[in-house]
Amino acid sequence: MTRTELNSSEMAGWRSWFGLPVALVVLHSVLAWVGRAPGILTGEDDVRYLILGRALRIGQYRELWSPTMPPHHMYPPGYPALLAVWSSIGGTSFSWLVVLQILLSAGTLIFTFAALRRVVPPAVAIGSLLILSVSPPLLHAAGAVMSETPLAFCFAVAFWASVCLERGARQSVILVAIAVVAPMMRTIGVVLPVAVVVDWLLARRYRDALVATTIFVATIGPLFAWTMSDPVVVTGNSYAADLVHKAVGLPLWHTMLNRVGRNGIFYFTQGIPVNLPVPSMRGSRIDNVLATLVIATAFAVGLLPSFRRIRIPCLIVAATGLLLSIWPWPVARYLAPGLPLLVPMLLLGIQYLGVRRSPRVAVISVMSVAAIIAATGATQAFAKVAGVLPCDRSQSLPDTHCMAADKASFFNLVRYVNDSLPRDARFVAAKAAPLYYYTSRQAIPAVQLAGVDSAGFWTRLQAERASYVVLGSLHWSEWPLLAAQLERRCTDLVLLASFPPRTYLFRFDPPGAAAGSRTPAVHDERACVAVRQYQHDALLLPH
Repeated sequence: MTRTELNSSEMAGWRSWFGLPVALVVLHSVLAWVGRAPGILTGEDDVRYLILGRALRIGQYRELWSPTMPPHHMYPPGYPALLAVWSSIGGTSFSWLVVLQILLSAGTLIFTFAALRRVVPPAVAIGSLLILSVSPPLLHAAGAVMSETPLAFCFAVAFWASVCLERGARQSVILVAIAVVAPMMRTIGVVLPVAVVVDWLLARRYRDALVATTIFVATIGPLFAWTMSDPVVVTGNSYAADLVHKAVGLPLWHTMLNRVGRNGIFYFTQGIPVNLPVPSMRGSRIDNVLATLVIATAFAVGLLPSFRRIRIPCLIVAATGLLLSIWPWPVARYLAPGLPLLVPMLLLGIQYLGVRRSPRVAVISVMSVAAIIAATGATQAFAKVAGVLPCDRSQSLPDTHCMAADKASFFNLVRYVNDSLPRDARFVAAKAAPLYYYTSRQAIPAVQLAGVDSAGFWTRLQAERASYVVLGSLHWSEWPLLAAQLERRCTDLVLLASFPPRTYLFRFDPPGAAAGSRTPAVHDERACVAVRQYQHDALLLPH
């Protein structure tokens, strides 16, 4: 639909908002900057992107943090490549990396608004931008090294090209190009090429759809073949393993049905309300029920007008919903890249309900809902800014006063490793990539040892010359799996250091080691006591 297909009253003077769109984009950028994360922490995705970018700069795509440096299969190379290029321009400081994220996030808002003002009433366009400018998930992604931001940018560019460019070669080239880029940034970006092909089929552009499909198969097909051929199929560390992960004793089709029901309930009752976000009352479930009913009703009512006016965004949302419904892990942040598309669909539903009464009621309804959601988002955003504003970002390591105690203890361990252990020391660690990023010491990821028996566990350590083990509380593979293995041979461990509240560094010192390397038996006893204390403390923590 073009601008001329809307009546004049709907499109009357968006400039009469006196620069509000520009002000909202600036506000979004400022909030993202002052509320940025304290630095690269222990979430691991961001670290792995950066290390993969480092590998690309030397012509490889390998897991440099692992002693065997195997080829990496999980993450697509587009975002690491983007980080590598950006780092080559201005360095690897966290603040410089965040500048890239903010530019992409601001670009997402600009392209989204430019598209919306062509195809929806001004109230929906301005209301959407108002919500998105203070959206906590978008601000969080813009203030950290996260692939959600470039994927949202790809979606926004595709939306803009689909409604703002005349049908022809230019539009087709941009749509196909950005559809190829999207899954290179984040694997779920495959929904964009699907949406483009389906859109052209519905528009009876059969030749264009065939050409696009051929290009997508030739460019994206090898990427997915590479991803699914991962030889290390460890659940949580391999998309190939995640996709076929199922409950013991159940067929895969039964597991998939269970996922659809569970994930659907999660995203409608928690994921979408949290991401928008909607107001909530502490200690009450009534607000969740009401929010779910309002959201579901608005989306249902707005589905048809959304499909008519913003078809590619609707197809992206539908394809994303299908993938998330069958994925084993329901995670609220998976919705973040699609928020610039979801919000207009919600407001179009509100507008359609209100216009049945009168155009005035429609405008009031849309702006009221937008104001309520934006006020909730702004409250959360300003609270986050207040929490991170005192953080010291001038240090080489993140400020430990700006993180949870278990994360702070990991960075205290990092300081110890840098100061006290040899450069060629090798580890077993749940957070292998962050450890490598900050110390340049390689480590076997603990998750890769989760399904290994006791003999195989210790054989692997010796085969890869991993003499040190980090035991903390930052990943599911540490308790009880890693801790249980350590307890079985705790007398062969030496406790080198402990970092409250629950992080320990051991050296594996088995019988038969080189003369003089073993320490007195009292240290072995301390290791056993430490592992047992860790097990005891872990039982008291919520899981």
